[in-house]
Amino acid sequence: MRNSIRVLAIAGALAVPVAVGASATAAKKPTVCKPVPKNGVAYVVRGTLVSDATRGQLVIDVTGGNKHGKKALPALGSYDVGLPIAIWTCSKVSRITAGGRERKQARTALKAGDRVLISWKAKKGKTLANLGAAQRVVELR
Repeated sequence: MRNSIRVLAIAGALAVPVAVGASATAAKKPTVCKPVPKNGVAYVVRGTLVSDATRGQLVIDVTGGNKHGKKALPALGSYDVGLPIAIWTCSKVSRITAGGRERKQARTALKAGDRVLISWKAKKGKTLANLGAAQRVVELR
């Protein structure tokens, strides 16, 4: 009986700091990084970078995308306008090598003139302003 009470007391003491630590890390996550929904659709935009990647933003000249990506874009009439896209620490940045493999790279490696593919996953019917930071940025060759 005493052993089971000790085990319960130790388990309860360990559970409290874990719960407190989890709430502290959740508060530090930036609001720009949106959670990925289980039943979302992919929003994909392709284009060319207009300027070098700055802290927190890419400006892209959109050349195409999938159905959801095109609908999420503001009604520009043409895609030749520079479109700002948020990029944050939650964004996975990579490049396609000559062999066709995908390799991680730093955000600062993205330069003006690079062809990129940018994707998000969110619920259907979102606009670009509601998508948050890009979840994946791939530099194409």
